[in-house]
Amino acid sequence: MTQLDEYYLTRTGCMLLIAAAPNIANRLPSNAPSAEYGASGEAGYLQRQHDGVKHPVLHPHVPIDVAVSVLQQMRMRVRMPRQDLLVHPIAADFLEPIVLPGDVAGMARLGFSPGLPSVAQ
Repeated sequence: MTQLDEYYLTRTGCMLLIAAAPNIANRLPSNAPSAEYGASGEAGYLQRQHDGVKHPVLHPHVPIDVAVSVLQQMRMRVRMPRQDLLVHPIAADFLEPIVLPGDVAGMARLGFSPGLPSVAQ
């Protein structure tokens, strides 16, 4: 992460997310899918959280971005620490409805946009 003054908000947001991740994870059902808008990779802080019996809280992961190359890189990066994590990248913009993969549709899930985590039903 860069140390330039211009990235103060990014650094601060990441530190807040690291501190809040356990509390957010405690409020989610086990194996809740996550959809990350913008595919920045910051959902990784939440993906590393486990429930009381050491099961990952978030599973699978759906990164959404317009850049296919970014999605391909993210898929490899997020699976490095969690080989069990199913990753379903979606190349899309936000001007059209986004269709989620079948194994995620209909489930309670975490919609994550850095700075604005929320639980979607």
